[in-house]
Amino acid sequence: MLEVKLLLRRAKANEMLKNWELAKGDLDKILLLEPKNSEASSLLKTITSRLDEILFKKYRDEANEFLKNKKFQEALQLYE
Repeated sequence: MLEVKLLLRRAKANEMLKNWELAKGDLDKILLLEPKNSEASSLLKTITSRLDEILFKKYRDEANEFLKNKKFQEALQLYE
């Protein structure tokens, strides 16, 4: 299907540009159209993993900042 090919190319381009959310959106659309598309599924796992790493780093950095300022309760909430 042409739409799937175009979405996959755009997802790959967004991955290279580190536009993780845009890439994930295209991959989600592909898998709705073609649930067994292994290339999209594999790339989605990579993108999701990258997004998880970014989110974890963000929360860790925020929690560490709270710890530096001796705001222990706020730091703990970010680690939950």
